[in-house]
Amino acid sequence: MKLFSHIRHSDHIKGNLLSLWILCVCIVPNIIMSISGNYSFLSRSVNILLPIFLYCLIISKIRESGVAALVMLPVMILSAFQLVLDYLYGSSVISVDMWLNVATTNSSEVFELLDNLLGSLVVVTALYLTPIVAGVIAFIHKWRITDKLTSCLTKISLGSLFLAVPTVIALCIGGTYHIEKETFPLNAIDNLIESLKRQYAVTNYKDTSSDFSFNATYTGDSCRYVSIVVIGETSRTPNWSLFGYDRVTNSNLDNINGIVGFKETLSQSNTTHKSVPLLLSHLDAVHFGDSINEVKGLITAFKEADFSTTYLSTQQRNNSYIDFFAEEADKCIFLSDKMSTGQKIKDSDMLKMIESEIKNGATKQLIVIHTYGSHFNYIDRYSDRSRKYTPDNYVDADKKYRKELINAYDNTIVETDYFLSYIIHCLTTNKIKSTLIYTSDHGEDIFDDERNRFLHASPTPTYYQLHVPMMIWMSPEYLSINADKYENALANSNKFVSSSTSYFHTILDLANIRCGQFKENLSLISKEYHSPEPIFIDDHNEAVPLIKSGITRHDINKLKDMGINLK
Repeated sequence: MKLFSHIRHSDHIKGNLLSLWILCVCIVPNIIMSISGNYSFLSRSVNILLPIFLYCLIISKIRESGVAALVMLPVMILSAFQLVLDYLYGSSVISVDMWLNVATTNSSEVFELLDNLLGSLVVVTALYLTPIVAGVIAFIHKWRITDKLTSCLTKISLGSLFLAVPTVIALCIGGTYHIEKETFPLNAIDNLIESLKRQYAVTNYKDTSSDFSFNATYTGDSCRYVSIVVIGETSRTPNWSLFGYDRVTNSNLDNINGIVGFKETLSQSNTTHKSVPLLLSHLDAVHFGDSINEVKGLITAFKEADFSTTYLSTQQRNNSYIDFFAEEADKCIFLSDKMSTGQKIKDSDMLKMIESEIKNGATKQLIVIHTYGSHFNYIDRYSDRSRKYTPDNYVDADKKYRKELINAYDNTIVETDYFLSYIIHCLTTNKIKSTLIYTSDHGEDIFDDERNRFLHASPTPTYYQLHVPMMIWMSPEYLSINADKYENALANSNKFVSSSTSYFHTILDLANIRCGQFKENLSLISKEYHSPEPIFIDDHNEAVPLIKSGITRHDINKLKDMGINLK
């Protein structure tokens, strides 16, 4: 009791304890990354030694623990963010894409996620909010650290620097080591700067793309034709019964004629803000980073071919390339624009609008639909009609609730099945020559293996984040004069497909639209189709072979089971 009483009445001791607590919480992410990250021994050492040198130097020189807490506040915020990502993705640093996701993800999605990460948030809050609050108190009362602790921290700082400098020199001599890429928080800050550069480029998009044209032409007949393009969200192939899942999640699509599914389909990105523009443009991962700011999307090609165009979405605007491509349409509707704050939107809310567009549409018509699909929070994405698998009420996003999470996720697939089959039924009832093509932007991890990874958009992808469903449906009226396209699709259905490269070209081929950017060897309804090499667009918008994307042996084996052998 005397010890606690002494601590309570000694500003020096309280200052010492606070300063040591700040030092510990700031170095925690470095320790975790050095233990679990894919780094060399020397790189791991630098990742701990340099921050210790810097943090100890700051605290020892400032001496007032309250001021030190305020100076270290940005580091503590970055560390807290990093720990949450460690929980979701393992040892991945705060990436460029993650910073961009923060900028482009709407507030309702953020709150949905945070509401289901209660356990990790409690831990992070306890670790970081405590020293921040104590720092404010220390600042007011001017707590100072003792001369003894100052001397100790100075020695630790100099010792860490003494060990780190030759290690950095050895790394630089021995290879392509970049300290700003492999040391936290320098790497997180470097990625933040890169994300700000990309955001700036986005703001100039309308100017840099203004002169672009496909010079597209329509080569089909004069009969009415409707092209339906559906982009799903966070849907993964392993949970579709249409592709062999042991649960019946596609009871409607399973019984519809004219559907061709492509089971071996991978996305080139596990992030929405890149995968959707890839689907809606002629670009692939190789050309995305260099050209995305200078091109227009699929809708413009159809408009140039004299199609009436409509874009419908249940997602929210976020001032991204997705919005820009959507706004090319004659009619662009984001349902969220008409909803009150907090109101839950379901994809089925679009069905009557889609039906009206089909019934009252032009002779040549394109309808692009962007759904919320299977985006977390899963339980908010489907109605009672699609609540097939229970229990589906999970307390939070934790591996112990995987059964409930999977049940809810499967119900989102059931809802997608209803959504797509409803549109197909509308087209067949009205006897319209039409096609529908569907794929998802990316997949999702749902605590599927010992890695216990959850969600998507991690800097290193997984099999579950990239393996996406893709299907084409052709109406009887379309099939009667395009039987060859259906046969070609069937012949290509067992080949490897990159949704990011084939979606655009297949849609144009279905609609008999030609332009200079069209590549027949990427169309899934062409005899000339040729499977591309599996590649991935990484955090810095560089195309890398999928084998070098950071995927693990587990993912490689899952891909091999699909029939995809990475080289």
